[in-house]
Amino acid sequence: MRLLASLLLIATVLPAVADERDSGRVIAYREQNGVGTIRPDDGGKDLFFASGRDPKLRSLRIGSCVTYRIHNDEHGRPPRAVDVAIC
Repeated sequence: MRLLASLLLIATVLPAVADERDSGRVIAYREQNGVGTIRPDDGGKDLFFASGRDPKLRSLRIGSCVTYRIHNDEHGRPPRAVDVAIC
């Protein structure tokens, strides 16, 4: 029963942290490769992102408003934007 209570507590706390998204503007985008750079609205360092060929991002252009999550690499590489979505 304690395990179930612990899991329920974790399930209620994690979504609030996991869904935390930042916003910014696309400052560079190579449509053929599906990669680009985002300038965060909060003034932080520019972030690399790879959209792949996600059909939801077909209308992405330089200057587009996007939301994203920051992924900190465990191998010491610079942070990058993941789960990019158009505002």
